[in-house]
Amino acid sequence: MKTSAFVLLALAAALVVTIGGGQVAKADNNGAAIYKNFGCWLADGGGNFVFTDTKTHSVQISNGNGVTICKASPVANTTGSAVHWNAANTGGGTCYVVSNGVGVYTTDWDETVSATGEATLRCHVNGSP
Repeated sequence: MKTSAFVLLALAAALVVTIGGGQVAKADNNGAAIYKNFGCWLADGGGNFVFTDTKTHSVQISNGNGVTICKASPVANTTGSAVHWNAANTGGGTCYVVSNGVGVYTTDWDETVSATGEATLRCHVNGSP
């Protein structure tokens, strides 16, 4: 059974759509679904969007909690030092995670772009009411 997971990172007012991949493993109703190699947009050191569909990993627990990680390299970073992105310094930018057809926006995300152009985005979803 093929399902999809996708991630959207909106920096400032920009919205970008990504589409992707396949489910790797799914446990029983009390377990977790694990997705890999789906489409993901993240930012480079200058805040420009970069697409990746490798080095992506998402764990979605049946209670609605989850973490999605996207990595890309090399990406542009002309600052000479690490750059950190999050909801606070992007004007309330959100990370959008979709799994099994259900989408969630979250402001609980962070991204680091190293001085050498290694980018890692982490989006956290809390399914608790």
